[in-house]
Amino acid sequence: MYIGGTATAGTGSSYAFNGVQTTNTRSFRDNIFFNGRTNSGATGKHYAIKINGTTPNPTGLTLNNNIYFANGTGAVFGFFNGADVANLAAWKVAVGQDGSSFEANPQYNDPTNAVPDLHLHPTNPTVAEGNGVDLGVTNDYDGQTRSTLTPVDIGGDAGNFIGLDLLGPTISYTALGNTALTTDRVLVATLTDVTGVPTSGGLQPRIYYKKGLAGAWFSSQGVLASGTGTNGTWNFTIVAADMGGVAAADTIYYYVIAQDTLGNLASNPAGVVASDVNTVITPPTTPNSYLIVAAFNGSYDVGVGQTYTSLTNAGGIFEAINAGALTGNVVINIVSDLSGELGTNALNQWPEDGVGGYTILIKPSGGPRLVTGSINGALIRLFGADRVRLDGSTAATLTEVVGGTPALRELTIQNTNIGTSAAVIAVQSGTNGAQNNTIKNVNVIGQDPTTTLIGIALGGNTVGTVGTDNDGNRIENCTVQKAIYGIYAAGQNATNPNTGTVITMNDLTATGTNRVRRVGILVFNEDGIQITENSIGGLDTNESADAIGIGVGIQGIDATITTSGGVINALITNNKVNGVASISTTGFSAVGIALAGGTGSNTLANNMITGVTAPATSPDLVAGIFVAGVTGSTSRLYYNSVSMTGDRGTVATQMPSYGLAVTGTDPTVILRNNIFYTTQTASGGGVNAKSYALGMVTTTFVNLDSNNNIFWSSRGE
Repeated sequence: MYIGGTATAGTGSSYAFNGVQTTNTRSFRDNIFFNGRTNSGATGKHYAIKINGTTPNPTGLTLNNNIYFANGTGAVFGFFNGADVANLAAWKVAVGQDGSSFEANPQYNDPTNAVPDLHLHPTNPTVAEGNGVDLGVTNDYDGQTRSTLTPVDIGGDAGNFIGLDLLGPTISYTALGNTALTTDRVLVATLTDVTGVPTSGGLQPRIYYKKGLAGAWFSSQGVLASGTGTNGTWNFTIVAADMGGVAAADTIYYYVIAQDTLGNLASNPAGVVASDVNTVITPPTTPNSYLIVAAFNGSYDVGVGQTYTSLTNAGGIFEAINAGALTGNVVINIVSDLSGELGTNALNQWPEDGVGGYTILIKPSGGPRLVTGSINGALIRLFGADRVRLDGSTAATLTEVVGGTPALRELTIQNTNIGTSAAVIAVQSGTNGAQNNTIKNVNVIGQDPTTTLIGIALGGNTVGTVGTDNDGNRIENCTVQKAIYGIYAAGQNATNPNTGTVITMNDLTATGTNRVRRVGILVFNEDGIQITENSIGGLDTNESADAIGIGVGIQGIDATITTSGGVINALITNNKVNGVASISTTGFSAVGIALAGGTGSNTLANNMITGVTAPATSPDLVAGIFVAGVTGSTSRLYYNSVSMTGDRGTVATQMPSYGLAVTGTDPTVILRNNIFYTTQTASGGGVNAKSYALGMVTTTFVNLDSNNNIFWSSRGE
């Protein structure tokens, strides 16, 4: 942008850029704002930039990587908070941004011509060369591809210009994490600079390091691994021998320093004062650091008389692993009953040295074991951890056997807390998701089916919330008792669902005070989930909520609902549901298997459903299988057997019960080789208290594809 000309009269001001917004989300980057207007008799001011705001970092503003220039009579750098700002240094303080912007002549070709030319001059050095940031704009004003004219230029004209380098090199790297290694470490960094850093000689970039705060600084020269001096990947080695060796509990401090061919210096972390890379006067105030930690590899016993007497308590093995690093696979043997677990420490994603990709197996040893404790949260938490197997079989080994004859369940875990946020086991997303974990052969017990929220949860960092990137997790051959929800799994949303979840061969059939109260298995936002060979029964709730054996994308049931639960490509097969009751006298729904899929297909096959009952009143209902007719969904029901029997009770004006109930406006439902049988009655009666083998609850469906099914109602409905 360029403002030119001569003002001969008046007091009006001019601005190369005038941002009048006050709270809008706005981003101004990689621009050139040049005000060359001059006064000849006029008294107005001519600003490069004006931004609204009263304090640093105005709401919604992003401002950086720009060039500002004002050079005529009456020129002022900027205007902010009702006052003139004299220069870029003062502007950065006032606005709180523009740390990588410049105050310099951009060197336009010919901005004052009758036909102005705002291309950059081909031979005059310009700060626009290479000092921008890539914001995803593919082409420049002339249609040239910016990526072929790297580094990124500021302004509308991209090219391979002559750079005017005012800044030191940009040094970027991922900081080194804690390690159990006591050998040398290599830091990989990317260095970019307009004029480039030396790639030979004594002024090449260096890494400085020391052991402990009081230690002496040592340094070694970096090695260019790939690229060039203007944009290259460098390896920097921290030499342990320089520091007299390192050992567990040592803290190593380090920073990288580089200078370009013009002598401009920079460091990461910033703040170094130096005459060159070899002569540092003052290091950064807060250098990066890492800790030499304990190594874990092999088997560890946890229990009475052992080094670690708990899993989750202070001083327990979870805390130790979190503070250490794995150098190989780990087996945690629970060698005695563990009482008094507090759930204080989750098992986090651990640092790794060596080839990585290690696993942790947690198992009982020497006989059946009981782990108990109390926390109004999850007692056992995997917080962003990957590749953990919690296996309740004493015969479990590092090599997991999938399928075959189920193993004995020799590990029982119980959370005795009466809080309504309590859970027993939770796989939580942490920072990057918890993936490829297995919970199998475990007896999972809450304190009471009216208080404990969830038995096993795959979700967010708060029990009962959705998670992010919890992929490839498996729950197998567990029993779940004394919880409102038995097993829960939920991805972030339909756009970012969990993938590869398997819930198989679990037993949720306890009754009475040991029962799962409201929903046996509940899942949302899943792609490719398998729910297979589970047994569910004994659900019995008198609360103001629906009772559901297996809820796939849904937990609230009525005759009108058509909302997607973000589940696609699900396979729900070979499950047995026997006993799902909502006995609330105000009337709520009860369903054996409920499905509210997303835009895609889901399959229910070879499931057996009996014992579903509720005195449901409008708009609630009772159904062996319930399909919410989500637009764009395809529900395939193959070889299922549903039997609806018994008396639903004396509540008046009950809604119908259904072997199969489908809502919505013309979803695709494919029925093949199913049996829907009903003799169910409602002694409370009412004209709507009928019993249907098949019910299209809200409409007639064109896309109902039904063949080779058996529908039978003793009442002819």
